[in-house]
Amino acid sequence: MDRLWLNVAMLTKQDFSKIKLLLKDHPTKQEIKKMLQDYPTREELYKHLDLFGKALSEKFNDSLKNYPTKDELFKRLDHIVGELETIRTEQLILTHSQTEYESRFKALEKIHPQGRHSSVPIAASIAA
Repeated sequence: MDRLWLNVAMLTKQDFSKIKLLLKDHPTKQEIKKMLQDYPTREELYKHLDLFGKALSEKFNDSLKNYPTKDELFKRLDHIVGELETIRTEQLILTHSQTEYESRFKALEKIHPQGRHSSVPIAASIAA
């Protein structure tokens, strides 16, 4: 304390005038309170943030209503996978049947070139 007193006691009138000049534009405590009264307090900010969070959460939940739930999605995927398995099975059966028919058709073409019997003449088949 003595030091502070000594330091203050050592200030001259010029020093005080320079300090006053420096602090001239510095606002007072009342002026600061008046300037800050338009700004929200910490509690008001938390209240607004809470309301904003609730509104955002409601919007998010509303937007999620358009999407299926996990169970609905899996049911749809199971149905689609089942359809795909059915299509693949049918394709395999049809491919096998087509291959069998092609081999039989080629065998018949060997026996009947151009769709006719090779051993029977055309005129004889018309006369009969």
